[in-house]
Amino acid sequence: MSSHTKISFWSGVLMTLNIIIGAGVYVSSQKMAEISKDASFFGWGVVGLLLLPLVWSFSYSTKIFTGEGGGFYQYCTRGINETAGFLAHWLYVLGYIAADAVLVVVVKDELAKIEGCSFFADYGFLTSVGLILVFSLLNLIGLQTISKIQSYGTVLKIIPLLMVIGWFILHPNIGTINIATPDLMSIRYTIPVAIFALFGTEACCSITHLMEGGQAQASKVIFTAFALVMILYTSFHLGLVSMMGGFGLADYGTSQFPQFFEFSGPITAFLQTFVGFAILFSMINTLFGIMLMNVTNLQTLADKKLLPGSDALVKMNRHHRPVRLVWLHAAVLTVLVAFVSNLGILMALTSLGLCATYLLNVVAVLRTSWLKKAYVGFVGSLLAMGSCGVLMYYSWIKIHDDVFTRFVYASPVMLGVVLGLVLYKVAKSRHVHA
Repeated sequence: MSSHTKISFWSGVLMTLNIIIGAGVYVSSQKMAEISKDASFFGWGVVGLLLLPLVWSFSYSTKIFTGEGGGFYQYCTRGINETAGFLAHWLYVLGYIAADAVLVVVVKDELAKIEGCSFFADYGFLTSVGLILVFSLLNLIGLQTISKIQSYGTVLKIIPLLMVIGWFILHPNIGTINIATPDLMSIRYTIPVAIFALFGTEACCSITHLMEGGQAQASKVIFTAFALVMILYTSFHLGLVSMMGGFGLADYGTSQFPQFFEFSGPITAFLQTFVGFAILFSMINTLFGIMLMNVTNLQTLADKKLLPGSDALVKMNRHHRPVRLVWLHAAVLTVLVAFVSNLGILMALTSLGLCATYLLNVVAVLRTSWLKKAYVGFVGSLLAMGSCGVLMYYSWIKIHDDVFTRFVYASPVMLGVVLGLVLYKVAKSRHVHA
């Protein structure tokens, strides 16, 4: 491949940052403050340390599984077997369907706050269905149009983040932060909430073959992007807490920070309107992007003939979009939103699905490292496996205090896994007998 078509280091970093940074930080910051008040910003550091071995695992995957392409399907297929590759990819889809549900609920709740729009508050489920319908229709248009819509959101989503960080640099009111011991002790319960805003670090794995310097460069891109995101998120959250206080952030939400700038009334009103619009558009844009990604991931499985009726599922419209997969995804998402509307539970389901994917990838790296006698990779994989265990444990207990109720709410993911494996076996059986 020509060097002119390769992705440079900083382009790779910016692409990864664009994938990770989204509505998650605006949603998670408030939810973390509800749990740990002024101490909530420490949650980013805790999750960052837990994710570090996993980030290393993503990086090491690009080195140990050399060749064209990347991603969890490729890594787990080569490191374990094709069934594991399918399951990793399928769990990835399930996790992000739960993430879609989170954003549907968040956007619906934000629309319900708009004065004079009581319909959104009175008919919450219909609003959710309407959002899914609108963005499914948008997923049927051409990718060039979709990329233009996404590009506008890329600019808007970063502005509130930079506004708070800039204000904090100029007005570092750390002395106003009151950290109580119970709040410090509760930080561990912010783990499944904080991690929701950090999913996407692994995205660089699928484009390693397109980077200048190959796998070695990809590793640097992953670590650099992760470090920058952790600095930005911690600074943003610390700025919010110093400005609004932990209770204020929990009560009013992230989008209300312009009220604490102490500007004149007209300026505050303008900033409040602009920031509210920017964050709402960021949430909408992230929802749109994840729905697009999920449909694309399902299309990947169908292209590989790993789902029954794959040929029918990948039937394209005139814009070369897989119509049936778009509506299949919309139907599953609607059922999930009807079944679960609690943000904490949906965030935990997202974490369980994606961490299960990460765990399979870690097992693939662990097995391959052992076979290749790459003991550094083997030890690193054991640490990453421990991180997965901690992340999944706190995601599990976040669902509910009662164990039986946890299983009830986690059943969409569990049933989804069983259904996926059945579909995979049926597809493989038909392929063998074809």
